[in-house]
Amino acid sequence: MKRLTRGVSGVLPALGGCCLVAALCAGCGRPTFVIEPYLQNPSQTEITILWATSTLSQCTLRFGLGSQLDQQPAKVACRQIPTSQPTLVDYLYEARLTGLRPGTHYSYRVAAPGASAGGSFRTSPDKPEPFTFVVYGDSRTGVEVHTRLGLAIGAANPAFILHSGDLTGNGDYRQYPREFFGPLHGVLNNVPIWTVFGNHEGHGPAYKRLFDHPGGEPWYSFDYGNLHVAALDYGAGPTNRPRMLDWLDKDLAASKAEWKVVCYHVPSYDSSRRHSAWGREDVLPILRRNKVDLVVSGDSHGYQRFRPMFIPGQNDDHPITHMVAAGGGAGLHPVLSSPFTAAAEKKHHFVLMTVDGGTLTGRAIGVDGEELDRFTIAKTAGRFSAEYLATAFDERTFDRVRGSAAASLDAIYLPKLPEPGVPMRFSFPVTAGAEPLTLKLFPNADSIYAIEPLTVRCNANQTVQATVTLTANGPVKVGGNRALSPGISYECHYESGKEKGVINSGPFRVGPPPTSRPADDD
Repeated sequence: MKRLTRGVSGVLPALGGCCLVAALCAGCGRPTFVIEPYLQNPSQTEITILWATSTLSQCTLRFGLGSQLDQQPAKVACRQIPTSQPTLVDYLYEARLTGLRPGTHYSYRVAAPGASAGGSFRTSPDKPEPFTFVVYGDSRTGVEVHTRLGLAIGAANPAFILHSGDLTGNGDYRQYPREFFGPLHGVLNNVPIWTVFGNHEGHGPAYKRLFDHPGGEPWYSFDYGNLHVAALDYGAGPTNRPRMLDWLDKDLAASKAEWKVVCYHVPSYDSSRRHSAWGREDVLPILRRNKVDLVVSGDSHGYQRFRPMFIPGQNDDHPITHMVAAGGGAGLHPVLSSPFTAAAEKKHHFVLMTVDGGTLTGRAIGVDGEELDRFTIAKTAGRFSAEYLATAFDERTFDRVRGSAAASLDAIYLPKLPEPGVPMRFSFPVTAGAEPLTLKLFPNADSIYAIEPLTVRCNANQTVQATVTLTANGPVKVGGNRALSPGISYECHYESGKEKGVINSGPFRVGPPPTSRPADDD
């Protein structure tokens, strides 16, 4: 056998039919677990266990029924992990356990010279039964908050975790041990995790290595009991997107599960400041005709749940509930209510989902343990109740009024940086859509600013100039994306006909408005 060095890549051979990665060079020293064992890709008869060490090491994995450790996998694969610092090399080990019993508890332990770690898991059941799973996302660099949420998630003992993307700050491998696996210490060794690709995963080499989901693509699906989950890649380009959509249509059509959930990072509907609309033209028609029940997304930091949505003639009898679960630790965005919003909270959180036959119950739990929202979706023989259907709305109206108000308030530009104590008078345009629009603007700012409330009225398809006088009663500066710092924005109460709602403006910025919307990377 060839001698293996720190330059090794690819898959290491298993030795003697056991799980020894026996290529330890004498000078490598004792290994450390950079990432302790974590669980992926559970099914009724299989599961994947992965871990990472700082040196190429002789590792032994044992597992068995209950608390026994009397079995070993056929092999363990080992690969280098991509990193932005090529002189620092870690090694990722992966073992696929097969031939397991459905709905059965197992224990396992990974041992290496000088280190040992393990946990337990339960395989997916072979028939429907009540179970709970967790949804959350956008944990990123919020390690302290993420750690607190991780403790609560572990205490809930879910069947699995579904993460809606943006696991770390920029997707470099070196961030994963501290920002993602560290806060979930003691959780991921016992609870399998499924993830979707977010914009902060970068171009994804580390993510794709650490989270190797079924099928070898960044989109995939899985079943648990009477639930079917399809996960999508919001960043699929012009070549891959048609392939992904074709796969999605076939995957959902083939599923006979009682509940269908689809997860992707950037929301199709968003009443926060991003105003996201991903997938409305090509993804949502597939979800409507395949009777998807719930869409889960991230990216817009906070919690949002919308009333069920439908398009007449397409899914009148099977509207879709959209939920944004993006409070895993990243800085929060303004939370906006609208006539379409069932619940919205500017708080860090996770969502505990319980499936019990024809009932799906969700509880959004804040970082301090408080319940932010509770909802139930129930079916009888596959049909929603009349009460649930009565809360649904035509999603084509979602941005009819709110969209024009939000566009006018996306960002408000000051001609220059205010001088402390000197009133600055400036104007910004407000444009109405096809109906008259009234905006009542209230300052949502730090106490350093003096600014009066403002009412703006526009006739249909009219643009008016809203004039503001602002005084900074202290030093200010220009921050990222030219935003005024300390920050300031407007809380906007809008009204058009019978439609009313509340949104927030974007941040006040300094300088001339750009020809396109400034990047928003937070």
